[in-house]
Amino acid sequence: MAIKENNKGLSFVELLVAVLVSTIVVSALLYLLVQGSNSSKKQQSQSTIQNDANISMNTMSEKILQANGIAVDTSDSNKVTYELYGDSAGNFKFELDKTTKELSLYSGAGSASSITWNGASLLCTNVTDMKVEIIEGNFDVITDNSSSSKGKITKVEGGMKIRVLLKVELNNEIREIERVTAMRNKVKTLNYNGNSVFVTFDSTGAVSNPGYSVEELKSFNLVVTH
Repeated sequence: MAIKENNKGLSFVELLVAVLVSTIVVSALLYLLVQGSNSSKKQQSQSTIQNDANISMNTMSEKILQANGIAVDTSDSNKVTYELYGDSAGNFKFELDKTTKELSLYSGAGSASSITWNGASLLCTNVTDMKVEIIEGNFDVITDNSSSSKGKITKVEGGMKIRVLLKVELNNEIREIERVTAMRNKVKTLNYNGNSVFVTFDSTGAVSNPGYSVEELKSFNLVVTH
């Protein structure tokens, strides 16, 4: 007796079900691959900006510690410039370009009024904000109630505490890092956009041009932001 073979094959419904199941499996695999890639990219971005921010902050803290003068220049709307003066320690300038989001470090020789800056060294990229704040200092002020200059700073006894904040952003990952550093040296010069806030004499720390209170000093646009 002859055996009858079934050559009918898959029906349309069976083929449709097979395609649907394959699509679901492939979609699930692609989803897992994409999630894994995104997670890896996120971790890499977090690590990159954290390392960059820490290196930048360490460098800035070191220079602040050695400085005896500060100058802040925001006159260029596209840049924020923060200069640190330090006799034997040298002079250093941190410049944030708000267009390229690059934070650069310069070194320079000469007095505070005539420094020759060397070429820039790129310190950090993807910097979206930088703030510099004076938060504390040893100040003598005028206490005479009858004086129109009551509360004005007359002497800087030592260094000041400076808070620096950096904001770094990469691939929608944001890191904000801040650090407070005490200046080791007596402050001689504090300058904002070319205007001297105060200048102290090397030996006594007396302010040559008393005109600002501690509160004014802390809010005298020495908060560098954009």
